[in-house]
Amino acid sequence: MKAEEIRALGLGFIYYFLILSSYYVIRPIRDDFGAAGGIENLPWMFTGTLVTMLIANALFAALVARFSRKRFIPSLIDS
Repeated sequence: MKAEEIRALGLGFIYYFLILSSYYVIRPIRDDFGAAGGIENLPWMFTGTLVTMLIANALFAALVARFSRKRFIPSLIDS
């Protein structure tokens, strides 16, 4: 393996680890908010989450479409 490949592998592992660990930290908090809001509000919470993620995904896709991979990925790593 080349040094660049090891660095990319390490960064990929760190990103994936941080995403999963943040999900498992946020999930109990989300469940507590859902329980506190009551069962009757649960469909609205899921709908709100869906709409928010659709908007965020569309914005991210528009941002990624403007840059080439060679320019976009290093900008994420260097920040």
